[in-house]
Amino acid sequence: MSRVVVTGGNGYVGSQIVAALAEQGVPVRGLGRADGDVLSESGRAAIAALAPEIVIHSAWVTEHGHYWHAPENDAWADASLQLFQALRAAGTRRIIGIGTVAEYDWTGAGRVSEATTPITPATRYGQAKAAAAASLDGDHAWARLFFSFGAHEDHRRLVPSVLTAALKGEAAKLGPGTDLRCFLDVRDVGRAVAALAVSGVQGPVNIGRGEAMAIKDLAAGAVAAAGQGSLAVGVLPARPGDPPELVAVVDRLAREVGFTPTIALPQALSDAADWWRRPR
Repeated sequence: MSRVVVTGGNGYVGSQIVAALAEQGVPVRGLGRADGDVLSESGRAAIAALAPEIVIHSAWVTEHGHYWHAPENDAWADASLQLFQALRAAGTRRIIGIGTVAEYDWTGAGRVSEATTPITPATRYGQAKAAAAASLDGDHAWARLFFSFGAHEDHRRLVPSVLTAALKGEAAKLGPGTDLRCFLDVRDVGRAVAALAVSGVQGPVNIGRGEAMAIKDLAAGAVAAAGQGSLAVGVLPARPGDPPELVAVVDRLAREVGFTPTIALPQALSDAADWWRRPR
């Protein structure tokens, strides 16, 4: 069995990767900043000293709204490069980086492919992730995550913001909601990355459902899962620069990694609503 270490292993995505690997019986250790701070030389050395066979690098700056243009992105890109070098020197066989749809060119967008869509990120976050990805070659892979939701998500993101309003019996405010995206339960994100990690697949792999859905339709599903409240579509302005369609081509994920989502969106929304009903 592979010995796997996950940086950011207590985070929104990282914790799901750890859980998915544990479900498969893969020996895995999730690291938080106290266990190995990627931004410090001593922290990187501590991670490398574990001599893991596989490392999934999930840690990054993630503060909602802030991370898109945060100056810290540059430090994370530099630290990631140094971490990869330390891991290679320590004998780590395989590194899986966690990337983002924001690495791609969003001009016009549409269906986004690892093979044909240019890497021309418009945000500092996407630029830093792309820079980190460019430093990996050989028996390594880069998981480009699309849009997800689920437990432990920031309350200001789309699905939690709709659910928290609806569960109070209020109208959840939305923009036009006509843009098409593909959405995935974060538990399926964890399982997809886990499957990629223990596969032999190399290079970039899109992690998404691959099925287009209007944002307002997902929001309506969240209201239905809440069982109360309503949806006020069009009361918020459209976000400038957002493409009308941004949907993952998931051929590599399905055919090469052998992963398809296991959680249908209605069930995912129902589970998310149950999670947000719990006292905080």
